[in-house]
Amino acid sequence: MKEKLTNATLFIVAIVLSLLALEVGLRACHGEWEYTNFRFQQENRFGYHTYDPELGWVPKSSNQWGRSLTILREGIRSNGRGESWDGTDNPILAVGDSYTFGDKVSDSETWPAQLEKLSGRRVINGGVDGYGVDQIFLRTRRFLSRYRFSAVIFSFIPDDIRRSQMSVTFATAKPFFDFKEGRLTLENVPVPPTFFPDREGKLLIAVEHSRLAHAVMKRLFPEWWLRAPSERQVQDREKGIEVACGVLNELERLTKLRGSELIVLAQRTEVETPSAATATKSVLGCVTDPATRVLDLQPALFELKAEDPSGYRRLYVPNDGHMTAEGNQFVAREILPVLAER
Repeated sequence: MKEKLTNATLFIVAIVLSLLALEVGLRACHGEWEYTNFRFQQENRFGYHTYDPELGWVPKSSNQWGRSLTILREGIRSNGRGESWDGTDNPILAVGDSYTFGDKVSDSETWPAQLEKLSGRRVINGGVDGYGVDQIFLRTRRFLSRYRFSAVIFSFIPDDIRRSQMSVTFATAKPFFDFKEGRLTLENVPVPPTFFPDREGKLLIAVEHSRLAHAVMKRLFPEWWLRAPSERQVQDREKGIEVACGVLNELERLTKLRGSELIVLAQRTEVETPSAATATKSVLGCVTDPATRVLDLQPALFELKAEDPSGYRRLYVPNDGHMTAEGNQFVAREILPVLAER
């Protein structure tokens, strides 16, 4: 009996030591020695982003959609001229989500790039795909704290308001705002570098920190192992609208303080629910400063859709919803007269 117990103990020790050796070998091979959750890493969640503790994520250069995607300093997207920006010359700052960033089009085909060509003024593309109104505001605030801009174009789509209700979007942790005692408060910052889904046991979380377990599980059970809850809601719809209005009013204060003109741009998706349209109208109605210009693209899009349905369809990438190069040119041409008024 004693001999069997000894043999069993030696067998277990041998397995543990072998697993440890494999773990060390894999980590040495990949140069990964930090204690991190390999299953739910925040960094590179999208494949072409970098983790940011304040914003959640920022872009990095990549080859996506078979198009050029060049990222300059501060996570700014190139306008396709191979240019660099040294932080001077008081340019126009364009901030927003994937519609501003320019998903599915080349660097030179985004609306900030095309607005730069049409206006003859430098336009900085500070858009980041996947952002909510809260993150767009935080990114704008970061830029305004570091540089001077002649104008700020704050762009959003209806879904960005809904994203402001979340602490997790696209299976990735993000910051969010709440109202406490009538004041905006920033929550979930620093943004967790790793997102842990609800109801995970301590043992499973410990296994997720193993490079060896990650390598095995993503091959044996990829659908389960790599799947994470895509969203975590922390606010209801009304609170989301309230937060969006709050950050917009704070942005008005900041741009005035920095001497920047503000244009609030409501871009529109190809398919839009009535509730999303209503939320957008509510947020646009929160503008309080008479100097702030509001540009809602819905009327122009409706007019084009009625007069030229095929032309309207060409504005959007089929089965995707983002704007084509032609669609981004449409947006730039709508913005141009507002800039001219300035």
